[in-house]
Amino acid sequence: MWATDALDVVRRDTWNTARKVGLARKAKQLKGCRYALWKNPEHLTGRQAGKLAWIAKHNNRLYRAYLLKEQFRLVFQHRGARRSPCSTPGSPGLDAAASPPSSTSPVAS
Repeated sequence: MWATDALDVVRRDTWNTARKVGLARKAKQLKGCRYALWKNPEHLTGRQAGKLAWIAKHNNRLYRAYLLKEQFRLVFQHRGARRSPCSTPGSPGLDAAASPPSSTSPVAS
């Protein structure tokens, strides 16, 4: 999934930056966070939930990237669970719904 890939880019960048500026302890903490960031929140172990809590407290940029990944996951999960009435086979679809009524329409005003 592209959102997870983007999240991993932010995680690696954050880790590399911490190493370069001499924050070895913070870099070590970030090194072990990848799976906690990738997993769905309902499947996190206690240790992984603790790592996410640490990220939320110490690294706003990485935590925002994680939240964005989760929001996209929920949007796509919701879209997959419920189909739009405009997407059912045989329906006129969005083009017909968006076009203005013709002058021969029985509902013309």
